[in-house]
Amino acid sequence: MKRILALCLGAGLLLGGVQSALADEDTLKKEIAAIDKELAPIKKKANADPDVKTAQDAVKAAQDKLVAAQEAAMIKLDPKAKELLDKRKKLSDELAAARKAGKGAPKTK
Repeated sequence: MKRILALCLGAGLLLGGVQSALADEDTLKKEIAAIDKELAPIKKKANADPDVKTAQDAVKAAQDKLVAAQEAAMIKLDPKAKELLDKRKKLSDELAAARKAGKGAPKTK
């Protein structure tokens, strides 16, 4: 009987701790969002800095290299992937053109 009582008490404390942790997580997320909102205009100005632009260009080049390597590996694993990748590229290009012409949905992050 004592074991059952101890087990129930332990479970109750654990559940209370989980709820408290979730509440703390919510609070932290809200605080981070508020700080991000305040930093947004500063970040926008910082993006004009030449060092930031250089770093962004390096990230873009690295991302392009990664995508090319992934696609090459996918085609090597399954040649059918080339057809799918080409079809996806065509559709992505169409979507970009539609957005540029103002016909499509706005680009989302």
